[in-house]
Amino acid sequence: MQGPVTEVQETVTEVPESVTDIAEIVTNVSYFDYGQVDDDTAEFLRAKADNINQIRIKSMLSTAKELKEVHDRLANNKSGVFGSWCSSIGIYSDTAQNYIRAYNYIAENFGNISDAEAIQPSLLFAISIPAAHD
Repeated sequence: MQGPVTEVQETVTEVPESVTDIAEIVTNVSYFDYGQVDDDTAEFLRAKADNINQIRIKSMLSTAKELKEVHDRLANNKSGVFGSWCSSIGIYSDTAQNYIRAYNYIAENFGNISDAEAIQPSLLFAISIPAAHD
């Protein structure tokens, strides 16, 4: 019962004025055709996808918060200490900056961090890029 996964790619050219429009941003998302499996399996897969996405989002937010705290603590060190520290735990400095930007965006645009938990991490990264707001 295996079938293809349909790839949908759309380039993000602007960020919506309102965070309620975030669902309209789609980047490199693959859609799975649940019609390939029986109803019970489709329900099982949807539940697992929801669980996995919640874990991913919570993990991303927790990681971002920790990275921001470290970055803030090392903000006066202009010698690359933050990047070196990130490398020592297996995170590229650019990746850490993406996490921090996403966390800052959430903190500035949502009443509560948990309000952002329904948004895919890739979308949070996309909308938090400064160039996306120009």
